[in-house]
Amino acid sequence: MLQQRQKIIGMLFFDGQDRFHQPLSGDVTFAQPAHDLLVARYGNTFGQPDAHHDRVHGGLGLSWPGYRSTMTSPYVLPDLSYEYDALEPWCPAETLHLHHGKHHAAYVKGANDAADALQNVDPANARLLAALRRDLTFNVSGHVLHSLFWKSLAPTTSGAPAEALAATIAASFGSQDRMIDLLKAACMGVQGSGWGAVIYDSVSKTLRIAQLHDHQGEVVPNSTVLTVVDIWEHAYYLKYRNERAGWVTAVLDHLNWTHMGLRLEAASQALIPT
Repeated sequence: MLQQRQKIIGMLFFDGQDRFHQPLSGDVTFAQPAHDLLVARYGNTFGQPDAHHDRVHGGLGLSWPGYRSTMTSPYVLPDLSYEYDALEPWCPAETLHLHHGKHHAAYVKGANDAADALQNVDPANARLLAALRRDLTFNVSGHVLHSLFWKSLAPTTSGAPAEALAATIAASFGSQDRMIDLLKAACMGVQGSGWGAVIYDSVSKTLRIAQLHDHQGEVVPNSTVLTVVDIWEHAYYLKYRNERAGWVTAVLDHLNWTHMGLRLEAASQALIPT
């Protein structure tokens, strides 16, 4: 049974509300052995039979003997720190309401549904297990990225980065203008749906520009995503239609440098062994 429990923990992506799970950044540590973590996460009912799940889900491969679901929606849609109309005119209230209240909410629901299903999946059902892992990764990534995106935006035109962030930008790119140009190029170069991102590389201790295709990609393990630009069409289509450049320019004019600086400070001080 312990081997089964340890096998399950390796397939789940545990994270805080503002931390990236393993496929995005690798910035995940396990402070307890797998068994203790599962007990702490799911309670002492882990490992006890659940006749209800065996009866309801048994035919779908969503339950296995000796496992009981006690999960209660670990992922929650965050409130915005500003009103829906605060980003007008460059981001209409209708767009922001749909983006946050519908699209982001759908990722939250998808993450909770996949996490709950993974609790009860039969480990012998390899196909379903793989599908649920992919579903969890996609939806949690979407949730985390959107949560960061709302904080990456400033209702007023961006000011200047604080001294520490400005120094890191200069050391990494040569200038702030150069970083903005590279980030804009990454955003414009996304094929289909995805994100442009500024990341902190904990190995070189510098900033880098990355593309995230759908919700994953181009992020080195143990790096931290500092700020993101949403390039999915639902983020801008009501106003900009197919003019992605207008949307990208507007976002880059309204980056929240304060929040980016706070994330850089936290990332640069993280005590993660390399």
